[in-house]
Amino acid sequence: MKREVSVSIVAVLVIAAALLSVYYLGVGPTGQVVLSQYTNESSCVAAGYTWENFTEPDCNTEPISADAVGSITSSGYTLTGENASNFSVTGAWDITNESEPILIPETDYTVEPATGVVTNATNVTYPSVNFTYSYDGETCSEVLTGEGQCVAETVSVSVTEPTGDYESGEDIPLTFTTTGENLECSYKITSDNGTVVKNTAALSGCASTTFDFSNYDEDENYIVTVDVTGPTGNASDSSEEFWVDPPGTETDEEAEEEVPVEEEPLFVPSTQVSLGAVTSQDIIQGDSRALSLSAQNTGNIPLTSCALSGDSSGWITITSSSANLGAGASSSFGFSVAVPEDTTVGAYTLSLSVACAETSGSTSFTVNVLQKKLDFNITNVQRTRQNRVSVDYILTELVGEDQDVEIFFSITDASGVSVGSVSQNRSIDANESDDFRTNIPINGTLLPVNETSGEPVETELTLSATFNSQIYSSSSVLEPITIGAVTGGAIFGGVGTGSLLIVVVVALILVTVFFVARRMRKTKATQ
Repeated sequence: MKREVSVSIVAVLVIAAALLSVYYLGVGPTGQVVLSQYTNESSCVAAGYTWENFTEPDCNTEPISADAVGSITSSGYTLTGENASNFSVTGAWDITNESEPILIPETDYTVEPATGVVTNATNVTYPSVNFTYSYDGETCSEVLTGEGQCVAETVSVSVTEPTGDYESGEDIPLTFTTTGENLECSYKITSDNGTVVKNTAALSGCASTTFDFSNYDEDENYIVTVDVTGPTGNASDSSEEFWVDPPGTETDEEAEEEVPVEEEPLFVPSTQVSLGAVTSQDIIQGDSRALSLSAQNTGNIPLTSCALSGDSSGWITITSSSANLGAGASSSFGFSVAVPEDTTVGAYTLSLSVACAETSGSTSFTVNVLQKKLDFNITNVQRTRQNRVSVDYILTELVGEDQDVEIFFSITDASGVSVGSVSQNRSIDANESDDFRTNIPINGTLLPVNETSGEPVETELTLSATFNSQIYSSSSVLEPITIGAVTGGAIFGGVGTGSLLIVVVVALILVTVFFVARRMRKTKATQ
């Protein structure tokens, strides 16, 4: 009995000390708030709050007691009287029928270890429940005292916007979250020195919104504060800092800084011509190659009368005229390289120069002269018919090896369109020279015709040829040969000029023989 009295006295002293601390230190409520104006369960629940029954542990009774009744609802049941770490729930009993208590399955409720709150985990309501629990190793039961209190949870608010920099004072977001029911919310804006620059404004429905802030100072930071108040006077607030800095504005420090005025540099004339690179060329003895060289005016004044020239080797022939180059402009100059047939095989360096009236530039490139192993010469070309070209040519073997040669002939019209082609395979013995002939058919449908008569119109055609063998190849197109109108009389079925001359001579001889023979017969008859 003395022990129970001592415990009661200590508890009273602790409670008194706590109340004095709250009074003198101004400590606000935390966790749940007691609503003293609702003194009974019906008025408390009607106001939207939770009624909490007062209970006390009874460690001297049996685990099951008809006097220990309570209920499990969605708001839970709180074990009170001691620190929650001193006890743990060991069972819950449905004692609706007090004479036959029924153990409620543990899966039907949960227990929060830190607070001792028992929460119903199902939709079933147990109106009359007895809890058994272990208190400091003893088996105790929860006993209702018949009294209770009305409680409400603490309200809170957290602002997430505005924060940081905004380019305009219009439509600044005010975003926040709250906890609690039946709240009243408002906000205000103060400068960072505490001066109120926007009076308190109510927030309808405690919902996030936007606001306009026109009287801002670009050099000032501002603090927005949202206040929330619950039905019992519970209050909370939250603040964030922001500022308005429109684009294109400058701070006082930036305005005070002197911006140095950059003087425009004096114009200094510059004359320079830069030449492009010519890649190394592989050219056969006696062959030629058409090439080009690019030149750019990399100075700042125009260059006039720029012309390309070659070195003294005699291999280079200029094929383009002079040009003027504006500042930054470029031009391409054409030239060809012809390697003499008697040139020794090897590498040769050739030079090119572009000389303008104002300046000049030079460059060089390498020609690798390759041995000529096969000589190919076209000796005669005749357009013997409107749709056929005859080509005579000679192949000469130069390196003492038998060679099989493939030759490709191509004919194009004045616009470069191919109108005929043929490929031939020839064999040439070592150190031999042979004559050959080929006829190239022409696609008459690709040639121009007289619009009135529909007859073919004479046109200029161009012949070109390439060849290769198993040991030697010509990668370049031979010098094109222009083919004119049809030669030879049509009566001879396309015989060329040379062949026609032979026919005429033979005909004259036959006629002469005929008249001589006839005269001889007449003379003999007279005798």
